Amino acid sequence: LTTINIPNSVKNIDNSVFFHCVKLKSIIIPNSIRIIPKSTFYCCENLSDVLISDGIEEIGEMAFQECKSLKNVVVPDSVINIGDSAFYQCDSLISFLIPKNVVNIGNYAFAACSNLENIGLGSNVKNIGYYAFRHCIKLTEVVIPKGLQVLERGVFADCSNIVKINIPEGVESIFDSVFANCD
Repeated sequence: LTTINIPNSVKNIDNSVFFHCVKLKSIIIPNSIRIIPKSTFYCCENLSDVLISDGIEEIGEMAFQECKSLKNVVVPDSVINIGDSAFYQCDSLISFLIPKNVVNIGNYAFAACSNLENIGLGSNVKNIGYYAFRHCIKLTEVVIPKGLQVLERGVFADCSNIVKINIPEGVESIFDSVFANCD
């Protein structure tokens, strides 16, 4: 199984449907599905290309965790929530644009994405979970959206190459270890 094109007749997929499909390389997720559930593509080691159609609102917890070859992810503006560990340890991700309507980025959502250099945070992000970008060692600059009020624990911990972070007016709390080990 190397390529999947899910038809529009599919309205729901369950947790872990493609769990550890190591030969899977590409997937198109139709707009008939609203939620990519927990662990759907967990550990699909060769998955490199994902097209998420407009209409999908949530990328669930651990949905793409440990998809080590994932390079190209198209995420539409309809997405409002990126779950905990959704892209954890996706080592081949270099750049990721958080769509403008995303409100929540879960805990550890992009942690340990060791080649992530650029992250574009959407203008409506209100919550970035703890350790969301921990150990993204190639990340160099982050612009935090104006609506964010809290920087949770360890959000950018171990991001050793960050040279610039813009914290806007409106941020009210910065919790422990947010920038720990950011040389």
